[in-house]
Amino acid sequence: MAIKEKDKIIEVNALEIPDELIELPKWVLWRAEWVEKQQQYSKVPYSYAEYKASSTNSDTWTIFDAINALYEQNEKYDGIGFMLSNDDNYIVLDIDNAIDENGQITSDLALDMIKITYCEKSPSGTGLHCFFKGVLPTNRKKKRSDLDIELYDHARFMTVTGESIGQSEINDDQDILNNLVDRYFKQDEPIQTTITYHSNNNSNLSDEDVINIMLKSKQKDKISDLLKGNYEPYFDSPSEGVQSLLHYLAFYTCKDKAQMERIFIGYNNLTDKWDDKRGNTTWGQLELDKAVNNQKEVYSKPNNKTNTNRIQKGSWWFYPNGNTNKKPKFNHVIMADFICQEYHIVRYPDADGDIYIYNAQTGIYELDKTGRKLRKIIRSLDTLKDNSVKEVRNYIVDMCDVRSEVNNQYVAVKNGLVHYETKAFITFTPDIFVINKLPTAYNPNAYDEFVDITIKKVSCNHEATILNICEMFAQVLYPRILIDQIIYLLGTVADNGKSTVQHMIKATFDSGNQISSVSPQRLANNHFAGSSIYGKMANIVDDLPNVEIEDAGNIKTAITGGYLEIEQKGKASHSVRMQTPFIIASNHYPKFKESGEQINKRLHIIPFNYSFKDDDERLSVTESTNKIYSESAKEYVLKLAIDTLADMLQRDGSYITPNERSDRSSELFSDNNNPLSEYLENRNIDFFLNNPGAETYKDYKTWCHSNYVRNPVEKNDFITLLENQFSIQWKHSIRFNINGKDVVRPGFNKK
Repeated sequence: MAIKEKDKIIEVNALEIPDELIELPKWVLWRAEWVEKQQQYSKVPYSYAEYKASSTNSDTWTIFDAINALYEQNEKYDGIGFMLSNDDNYIVLDIDNAIDENGQITSDLALDMIKITYCEKSPSGTGLHCFFKGVLPTNRKKKRSDLDIELYDHARFMTVTGESIGQSEINDDQDILNNLVDRYFKQDEPIQTTITYHSNNNSNLSDEDVINIMLKSKQKDKISDLLKGNYEPYFDSPSEGVQSLLHYLAFYTCKDKAQMERIFIGYNNLTDKWDDKRGNTTWGQLELDKAVNNQKEVYSKPNNKTNTNRIQKGSWWFYPNGNTNKKPKFNHVIMADFICQEYHIVRYPDADGDIYIYNAQTGIYELDKTGRKLRKIIRSLDTLKDNSVKEVRNYIVDMCDVRSEVNNQYVAVKNGLVHYETKAFITFTPDIFVINKLPTAYNPNAYDEFVDITIKKVSCNHEATILNICEMFAQVLYPRILIDQIIYLLGTVADNGKSTVQHMIKATFDSGNQISSVSPQRLANNHFAGSSIYGKMANIVDDLPNVEIEDAGNIKTAITGGYLEIEQKGKASHSVRMQTPFIIASNHYPKFKESGEQINKRLHIIPFNYSFKDDDERLSVTESTNKIYSESAKEYVLKLAIDTLADMLQRDGSYITPNERSDRSSELFSDNNNPLSEYLENRNIDFFLNNPGAETYKDYKTWCHSNYVRNPVEKNDFITLLENQFSIQWKHSIRFNINGKDVVRPGFNKK
């Protein structure tokens, strides 16, 4: 909705924005800029670096925390925004003029939307943005000017206010999206001008045989009514009855269009439009083609030589006491057993866990969170009432196998399965339970010049640094923690290439929502942040905000593979084991409130000392991105990861190669992160063990005064810093000898 009055722009309410959006690095600022020609304000997106952002250039987007902090600190920006792109499945329905000046919703569509998904007011306060997750067809309308609505899923900048109305969760029901498109955004199909009238299939049954078989099937009553023209008990219009009858005819005639037409015309009591012209064809021919295209199965005669050890399709229908004159009954157990026989369905990680179904096309087990996949399988086998579908599904859910863990020996790649240790490559199989798949194919002979040269440049061709980068790739690939440290990519010069290396990881390993972007600051302060990281291949943060990390407890737990209490909206908190590596990039050292060895040893800093600024071979952002996302680049990064991982798993002790440059950077970080570092240069552990605590803190305050330190650390922090620095402990009663006299005072003692 265009903004007419700038002073009425709604302020951002960050607390109400869904966490799943916050964790994605797709955020920008925006500013209302006056457009004289249109006499209204335009919402212009800006990057964190304060130049104009683009919906097609991800380098101009960044993490939520950084954008929101700049928005709150800088009054020249009017709000924040989220970039829709092809690498996620978020969709936004934009409804203009949905809210009146009194705050009342005036749009019927808007009233429907607030009941089913997360919706929020637009910056003007008069529009509504409705968020979904799913897939949109490419051949759809994007805008309906007559209804003031738009629907977008990529290459689009969306303002975000957090002023939510209705639901707090983003709806992921594809059926709702499909219905939305069908009702409002369906593209008008061009009139078909030519129809080839011939049958690719020939029925082995006579017209009379087809009719007899149809009238003995379980749908005999419905088919009989349709043949007589009685559509009212089943449909609202005769046209729907026509398509239903043709659907049955397509099945029983093996899609023989000539036979379908003969039978239909011979009984036609449903329509008088059959021969009406439609371009160069007729209404009837279009209906025939539609029925043939929509019918996925055809009838086959029963075979008396079937394998008695296997359940046969359709055997779930039976006649009571063998009396074929009675209506057949349905046995849900037989259908459920048939599905378990033909499909691979399991529960994970326990008997109360989610349902996963093996997809032979993708080669992995896929989550059926809503039960829609299983219901689709059931309905594809037969036309059943909802209660019967529910009975079959419930039986399968109760009786299917349970898998307690994902296979930890193989990784699913684009073209098969690769063994972590041996690098053996096998085809997909349901015998190996994997639920994630990389978007990259495995090629043991892969090589890419761009990736190779880039890694050598960013490392200044330093062997240990090159190995560390490859070990970082390997850690992302492996489902368990090997490197119990934050891998910290430290840029020491401008244009150092650390973001390029991070993009290599995302391009190679992220098949969609497999990489989180939760900053340490957010993990320290947000109860829901842990759930955003849990189960992801990596937590990658680009351009870490230069803000102090107040509590490192959750961070240390997460990076060492410990158990973390996580919370999700609307669910009880529970403890999970974290196995997600942290990869953080920044041009400055992190700021932890805590210091000492416990923090120092949890950082492995990889310095990026090369500058592309004056590199004659430097590529533009677009050129670089195209190369990173090329198949050869992704395959080479995957090869480096697999080769390095196989080597790492054979090692004893540390899984990461010692790097003297990293050690030097860690020393500088230790000094930078310890506010007592200069004070301690001329004081050793004996000074603190031999003097009461009050005297040591007084000595520190005197030193601060002499050295113009304006903000000395508080006494409690002083004690904690010294405990971490020297591995000593604070006691309230320690005996000291002062001027020849024994006194008891608070102070430090050895652990």
